[in-house]
Amino acid sequence: MLGLPPDHPQLNTADREEIVKFFANEVAKYDANWLDTTANEVYRQAGTICYTPEEFAQTEQGKAIKLQGLWITEAVNTEKLPVVPWPALKDQNLRPLAGVKIVDISRVIAAPTITRILASLGATVIRVSNSIEPDYGIILLETNLGKYDMRINLKTPEGKKELAHILAEADVILDGYRPGCMERLGFGRQAVHEMALNRGKGIVYARENCYGWAGPWSPRSGWQQISDCVTGVSWLQGKFLGLDEPVVPLLPNSDYQTGVIGAIAIVQALHKRAHQGGSYNVDVSLNQFNIWYLDLGQYTDTQRADIMVKYPDLHLHHTDEMHFLVKKTIAVMLKSVGKIFGSQNFETINSPKWDVEHTGEPITMTILAPIITFDETKLNYNVGSCPPGSYDSSIGWNVV
Repeated sequence: MLGLPPDHPQLNTADREEIVKFFANEVAKYDANWLDTTANEVYRQAGTICYTPEEFAQTEQGKAIKLQGLWITEAVNTEKLPVVPWPALKDQNLRPLAGVKIVDISRVIAAPTITRILASLGATVIRVSNSIEPDYGIILLETNLGKYDMRINLKTPEGKKELAHILAEADVILDGYRPGCMERLGFGRQAVHEMALNRGKGIVYARENCYGWAGPWSPRSGWQQISDCVTGVSWLQGKFLGLDEPVVPLLPNSDYQTGVIGAIAIVQALHKRAHQGGSYNVDVSLNQFNIWYLDLGQYTDTQRADIMVKYPDLHLHHTDEMHFLVKKTIAVMLKSVGKIFGSQNFETINSPKWDVEHTGEPITMTILAPIITFDETKLNYNVGSCPPGSYDSSIGWNVV
């Protein structure tokens, strides 16, 4: 796209600042609008101009989604499909979603977080992965908690048959891929709702994307950093830090916040199915969260000063990619609010599937404990985390 060679021997011994400067100088040779259009529309790569909130509001995309709520729910075939009672499954921890079956076709953070939360509420989650699209390994440790990961190639007749067999018993399907991908594979909303009609039992079809589900940019791919920059959140973060540059905020993280929103929306849709019948569509996006977040308003100058005085060593810049951002932020948090990393806020779970070298040694993961507790209900996962393809896809729900 930029005409650069794939290898740069002169950078092999360069430090981070030299590498950043080299590529910044190359990118500066091009117009921002050209970069945006070429990356997204020609090469189909995620990227965006960093807008202010006011600038984004004036784009066609901003206008198209400005009135959308945190999530969108649509009823389908309510007159044709009966109510579906909650599963009569005895769960010793009294979790509300015990017996609910969810198919997770997503990757990276926001969408997988939706189903991870639902798994902690008792749902059985089959995550469909493949050997073509790479997974973000360190994130997968967390996002695959409570899930049964099965590798299925949806571009083959055999793979399509396996997924159709799994969907036949599913209560929820989550699509976290680029808009239109599942339609091309034969498992878009229309096809799945037709399947639900044929079986006589409604299904919740949830989707998560970056840009929102209306407007000219809705088909584009994108991640947390893209949404934060396109909606103007990053410019406000930089301003908060006293800078004249955008900075991607690590907290609150729009990926994880969208995960929480998606989980709430799906539970609501399941509740409607249990009382009104029908199938349901649920749409969430990173941009929907960020627009809502911006509408909450900003800290006053006094509040900002009080916060910044607690973190004198926090020095962030627009060149800080996510790994560097995490490293800097955690280092400062350990100094200023180290108690939140205390053992009382964590618990352990056995995850033997991560014994990829088959040593037979126990694999114990330390994970964040539930942030709320109840007198009787205990939020936990049916199984630990696992790598892609840890379970045999041919057995489907018999994996439980």
